[in-house]
Amino acid sequence: MKPEADKYLLRLAKAGNRYAAGRLLQKYRDKILALAYDYTGNYEEARDVAQDVFVKALDGIGRFEGKSGFSTWLYRITINQCLDRLRMNNRKKRMLEQERLRSADRKENPAEPFPIDLNRADLSEAQRTVVILRYFNDLPVSEIAEIMDCSEPTVRTHLYRAIRKLRIQND
Repeated sequence: MKPEADKYLLRLAKAGNRYAAGRLLQKYRDKILALAYDYTGNYEEARDVAQDVFVKALDGIGRFEGKSGFSTWLYRITINQCLDRLRMNNRKKRMLEQERLRSADRKENPAEPFPIDLNRADLSEAQRTVVILRYFNDLPVSEIAEIMDCSEPTVRTHLYRAIRKLRIQND
């Protein structure tokens, strides 16, 4: 796409034309994905970041002032999303480490179904989430289902599979 075409699509996009915005964003898709991958080091996470970037860009394109180039604005959104994701991941790691240290300090609780070491666990995101919400935060299954936007049987299934994986890994 030529720079004139970019300017034309940008004018249309700022006026609310979603098709023009989509075409413009499509031009930068691979670059945004590569930048996100450079930050995250994980292709799936980079795809999630890129998707978040495009949603934010679509929502905010009407506020783009043109003080910088469109690509610069898009890259800034990407970097901010990556940094937010890295901060969130670091917070999660710190919380898990603190919980592990607390667990080591307190006496063994017979009500606890297994020793929890999520850093070594091969759990899916959903399984990890239900374990954290149920055992680290003592939330009821009904509330976990609401948080995860799924049914209670689905939460129980994730919990069952997570416990099974953790028991196998700890044997």
